[in-house]
Amino acid sequence: MKSRAVQQGRAITTPEAFVAGAVAGSVAAILTNPFDVVKTYWQVEVGERQCKAVPKHPQPSVSMHECMKRILQDHGPRGLFVGLAPRMSKVGPACAIMISSYEFCKASFRQYNSRTDGVP
Repeated sequence: MKSRAVQQGRAITTPEAFVAGAVAGSVAAILTNPFDVVKTYWQVEVGERQCKAVPKHPQPSVSMHECMKRILQDHGPRGLFVGLAPRMSKVGPACAIMISSYEFCKASFRQYNSRTDGVP
């Protein structure tokens, strides 16, 4: 979107930035969700150990790769995408707001600076 706007000789609009941010955030949520699932499994495992007074080992017992293999064996590929909808409903809008706010402020400051250039 931004490259098209630059080719047309104009700045990206706030709605365009909002959509681009939402799409980017959603794609990022999809790509990183399997790692978030593994992290959650690790946190649960460590918490259960602490509750059961297992000797002090705050690290998870298996590697990320082993944990992913276990999730795939137990739940199939869908197991790595558990919780994707709530994550996307959080990350997509957050990125949309952040990117569009950044682009809006950048344009506002650029416009302000162009009016005050050379004024002491």
